[in-house]
Amino acid sequence: DEESLMEAASYFSHETSLPQRMRWLFSLRDLHVAKGQWLEAAETLNLCAQSMLKGLDFITHTWRPSRTFDAWHDSRRFPWLLAVGLNKGCAEVNAFADAFLEPFRREDNKINSGHLSIEDVAMTVVDVVCQMVAAFEQESGLEELACLHLEDLLALLPSKTRQDGSRGRGIRSSPAVSLHRVKACIWNKLGKLADESSHVGSPLPNELPDTGASAQIYVLVFLHGYKPKRFLESTGVPTFLEFNQPSICRVSMASLEEAARLKRADPSLSWDQSICSTFAQPLLNMLRQENDTDHPILLRTSQQVELPSEETKTYLSVMTVQKYPGSKARRFIIRSDDSTTQLTVANPFPHTLSRQRSLVTKNSHK
Repeated sequence: DEESLMEAASYFSHETSLPQRMRWLFSLRDLHVAKGQWLEAAETLNLCAQSMLKGLDFITHTWRPSRTFDAWHDSRRFPWLLAVGLNKGCAEVNAFADAFLEPFRREDNKINSGHLSIEDVAMTVVDVVCQMVAAFEQESGLEELACLHLEDLLALLPSKTRQDGSRGRGIRSSPAVSLHRVKACIWNKLGKLADESSHVGSPLPNELPDTGASAQIYVLVFLHGYKPKRFLESTGVPTFLEFNQPSICRVSMASLEEAARLKRADPSLSWDQSICSTFAQPLLNMLRQENDTDHPILLRTSQQVELPSEETKTYLSVMTVQKYPGSKARRFIIRSDDSTTQLTVANPFPHTLSRQRSLVTKNSHK
């Protein structure tokens, strides 16, 4: 799940454990891509690029496990290597180590080095920046946010090149040239995004109501009532859905497109009902597969956080929320006829996670 991968990545720092941190962040990116959550994938890639640029001063002291650990490549001392990989021996083990343990591109003349280099990381940063912009382009209306991230990456680039702790190698040195390539790539992406933002139309599909320039729609998810067996343990499994704990989730563009199709099929539904029903359907299917018939699971889309419920039924309450203005926000509002509810999460949305718990909930009555 998303939270476990992010927690694993956060355990490693860019100063001492950059390869391990990148390994888990790339896994989180792959999960978002598989689920069609392109904005979260872009945010994860932005965190990848930031981690690599912040770790430039420390990478020359970072070891490559596949180049320095003999068990990966010496089949004479470690005969078990010959039994790995469909008669390919240690070659496939090395390929696995390159792809998983060391998620960095390499130049051929650096392949036998026991340490990472600025060139290794710079080439990977270029790839990550290209992937990040491509992910932003999957959900239109996010050009301004993408430009802000690229500008932040430019600010992280060092003004002077350091290699092995020394300076003064000159502008034509290999590390300096690699970093200039990174800067050129970022400027190139900024220019293209600026051109695209000048003629971007409505970012929402099929006349879905616009809730902001970036087309970000969020919902509150609240599971309450009778506690299903899956949630009887003290652990939060699955962590995406917790019992009796309100959470804020971002609705992906794929869900919005499905909501638009549902609205066309049943014009009597409001846009809020279409969005909430579409978002809740996978959660309902998962819960109903493991639930007994004596305790039905019902969907609620009322704009009230606290509702009376029967003890024999489980309720999944899903409702749209309004994000505070700005490209990044931590506070959300639910308005009803007689009250206003404000919810606050830990990190500003959009984030590397598509769901965050509500840490503070405030109710005010009119």
